[in-house]
Amino acid sequence: MSAVVLLGTSMLMAGCGMSAQDKEAKAEKEFRKQSSRIQNQEQARSEAALKLNEPYVQAADAFGLSLFRELAKTDRDKNIVLSPYSVSEALGMAWSGSGGGTKAEMAKALGWNGSHPDEIAAGSKKLRSYLRLPAEGIKLKASNSFWYQKGLHLLEPYEAALKNSYEADLQAVDMPSPKTVKALNEWVSKHTEGMIESVFDPSQTLNPDDRAIMMNAVYFKGAWKDEFDPVRTKPEPFHTMDGNVQKVPMMQRSGSYAHVKTERLEAVRIPYLQDKLDLLVVVPQSGLGVPDIVADLERYGVWKDELALSSGSVALPRFKASYKADLIPVMKTFGVQDAFSSGTSDFTGMFEPSALSSGLFINLIQHQAVLEVNEKGTEAAAVTALGMAGSSAPSDPFSFRADRPFFYAVEDTTSGMWLFLGAINDPLAA
Repeated sequence: MSAVVLLGTSMLMAGCGMSAQDKEAKAEKEFRKQSSRIQNQEQARSEAALKLNEPYVQAADAFGLSLFRELAKTDRDKNIVLSPYSVSEALGMAWSGSGGGTKAEMAKALGWNGSHPDEIAAGSKKLRSYLRLPAEGIKLKASNSFWYQKGLHLLEPYEAALKNSYEADLQAVDMPSPKTVKALNEWVSKHTEGMIESVFDPSQTLNPDDRAIMMNAVYFKGAWKDEFDPVRTKPEPFHTMDGNVQKVPMMQRSGSYAHVKTERLEAVRIPYLQDKLDLLVVVPQSGLGVPDIVADLERYGVWKDELALSSGSVALPRFKASYKADLIPVMKTFGVQDAFSSGTSDFTGMFEPSALSSGLFINLIQHQAVLEVNEKGTEAAAVTALGMAGSSAPSDPFSFRADRPFFYAVEDTTSGMWLFLGAINDPLAA
């Protein structure tokens, strides 16, 4: 006990004995060290950005908006959050092992017409490598895994693509075993930092006919460049689509933001630390809903340059949104049909011919995402599970208020990738 007290006293005396000059020198050294680290991070991100496959990123963003458009038709009153990146990664792993009409239909839906699987896989890897680079105040993880029935043998080119390009964890498992569901859910929880605890019902087992499961998980946590002061957060009215008015915790801040206002919408970018990522918030003008401005969002590449740095105030609800969707019906509306039937599907590029691998088709595309926005920043996670079975600028200060349903996207400012996107129709609904 006395040793602990003496050590504490010794440390205290050493601190008290440091001169003001020494303290200043120490602080300056720490500042230079931090500045050098940030500079190295920025240089690494800039170099990696030059290697990105721009068409791959643009295709993922366009596909994400197409998904959002369809989901918003059926879930018009719900909060929506999804990760186009996550869905593209999972589908990309399946597409790499497809052929014939299956490959053509999936390529058209994903915006990959005319692309070779190696090109898409390379684009995926470059983007993943870029997103994983460290940035001050940002934590971003992207992971893939491929689970398949014991006894199946992966074709060498496909196994190489999974390992080298998609950097997927490969797991040969007994699909019907309860241990497999447990392992799948543990993988999900680990790679989403616990934000998503499970994708599969822990009390159920997988179907004996299930042959493979492809999973992607993405996790993001970003601190605002300038935090919202919790003291300024107060209950204020939010006008829902059904005409109701409810009080929601409205965060408020004044400062300089990239902002634009048109006849159809008003948008603002709220940056995270180091300005490498931001939260794009788009509010339709009075009389319009979020589904009405999807066409405008699809032209974001045209009008985003109109977002000019301006002084003003931002009022944004504090919210947490969670969402789950079966994407097979949506993919069918995009013209993907062959992949979902054992009689027409072609995934012969995955496994060596055997009774176990015959008639492979997609029987599950489940997407699950969570996103939370508060005074400190944003935290989000998404998982996409794909299962396969066998037969058997204004001049005056602006005032931006998200007090009615709005669209949002977490975007990487360099690549243009929308990591997460969605709509908030009710900030009080989880």
